[in-house]
Amino acid sequence: MAHAVESKTKSNPANALRDALTQAERQLVQLNGDNAEEYLVRLDQIEQMFDQLDGGDLDLRPERVRWQSLIARLSSQPGPLASAAAKAGGLPKLRAKHPPAESFWWHVDAEVARRRLNTARRLVISLVMLVVVFGGGYWLLNTLFPPNPDAVRMLGVNSDIDPLLMTGQWEDALAIIKDAQADLPNEAELYLWEVVITTQLGRADQADQALARARELLPDRTPELWVQLGNFYLQIGDVANATAAGAEASALAP
Repeated sequence: MAHAVESKTKSNPANALRDALTQAERQLVQLNGDNAEEYLVRLDQIEQMFDQLDGGDLDLRPERVRWQSLIARLSSQPGPLASAAAKAGGLPKLRAKHPPAESFWWHVDAEVARRRLNTARRLVISLVMLVVVFGGGYWLLNTLFPPNPDAVRMLGVNSDIDPLLMTGQWEDALAIIKDAQADLPNEAELYLWEVVITTQLGRADQADQALARARELLPDRTPELWVQLGNFYLQIGDVANATAAGAEASALAP
């Protein structure tokens, strides 16, 4: 009789759902490379159980509250699952192994990367603003709004390269910059853009030469130069180089 009751309990879909939820809740605080794949699959299974049981006579409100709470925890803190999955070969590999892998827990790596990028951007922007307040404001104001005819040319250059930078068309953007340098050989901003673009192209020597030229044009404004360079890197999403430029500016104007 006891065996019959136990078998009936295990075959009950609602009990299976509750057991799966309990396992998922417990395992959430013990994620590692050995159980990450199993955990992701279990989440898929729980989601499928809810889909199968919806519309039936069972009152699943308590289980749904538990599920929503679990999802909220994963959403607010995706790092542990992403880290565990990375130790299990990485989420791209696991997604390929378990298609279609459409639920958000299969993509927590992208969410972690997005949050890190946003954090880095906020840090760089804060650093840039700090340096600007302590000495770069005047130079930036005159660079962005210079009261001379060259401003029109520079506005046109920036307008032309913006869509190219957004789509990674570095060679085309560089051609525009080099053409503008012929007309405005003393415009430091053009050489800073050359630094940024040639860095993306892997041309370190050319980037160094362009940076040296920009520093020649602004011999007394090196901190402001690094601020502007960091801002340009930030515009194209190169957070690593933007952070490095911000650090250079901060070191020169503590």
